[in-house]
Amino acid sequence: MYSTKPLLPRLDFSNRITRTLVFDPAMSEGSGLSTRDTVSGQYGTFQNAPTWGKGTYGNTVDFSAATNKAIDYSNINAAKGLTKFSIETYIFQTGSGGSGYGQIIGKTNGTTNRYFILDNDNFAGGWGMTLVISFTGQGTWSVPYPTYNIWTHYVWTMDASSVSNTPSCYKNGVPITVTVRQVPTGTLPADSNTITVGNLSSSERLYSFGGQILYVRLYNSVLGADQAKSLYQNPFQIYTQPSNNWLKISSMLKSVNGLSRGSVKTINGLGLGSMKGWNGLV
Repeated sequence: MYSTKPLLPRLDFSNRITRTLVFDPAMSEGSGLSTRDTVSGQYGTFQNAPTWGKGTYGNTVDFSAATNKAIDYSNINAAKGLTKFSIETYIFQTGSGGSGYGQIIGKTNGTTNRYFILDNDNFAGGWGMTLVISFTGQGTWSVPYPTYNIWTHYVWTMDASSVSNTPSCYKNGVPITVTVRQVPTGTLPADSNTITVGNLSSSERLYSFGGQILYVRLYNSVLGADQAKSLYQNPFQIYTQPSNNWLKISSMLKSVNGLSRGSVKTINGLGLGSMKGWNGLV
């Protein structure tokens, strides 16, 4: 079991859960102004200075202390037009977020087409953590607010091919009751390939998430209860390399450019202690 998030995650497609993954901004870099979606290879750009943080399980992105922070992804084609999907996230909430609506992820172009959003409706005694899907008549479902100042894992699943379906939600691997707040009608709207993490959209910046996000993932399937529990127990099982030791020089490597292995501290900026496999050596 991987205890922390890999610094340079690589997907393991032998894992049946990974095979339906369509979006995974791993937020693993720990520095810089962008973070890579491991599925598409596209980089999401930091808007209005979210900051890097550290959590129990590795690097995080902190969206608190301002209302307009976000990470924008504009070319996530694999996540376009999802009718069956799951949202998985690990969050550390410290406050209500921008305008009382701290957004975890939004697939929307703003006010006219909110394909779906996952947020925390804390405004004026609101509904809790809510999943909103913009059918012709909007559907909204909620679960109780996350507990502040503790890392919490959520998996939301939805078959949106019919307005008669309702989502499921798993908190720390356990199914919890979902309350219907608005009954949807009609059909899903046209969808774009833009995704915003930590806020509503690229055009609406008032709703930054109130806290840190370890990661947020999208799947093009309705994950089952066993899969939700498995992801809580081992959230980094979708990657091929354990912990932060994605590379490690073995004892077969005696020297580099004439220097003894004990004298060599880094190769291209990578510490030898964190390297596995180099120039074909195992």
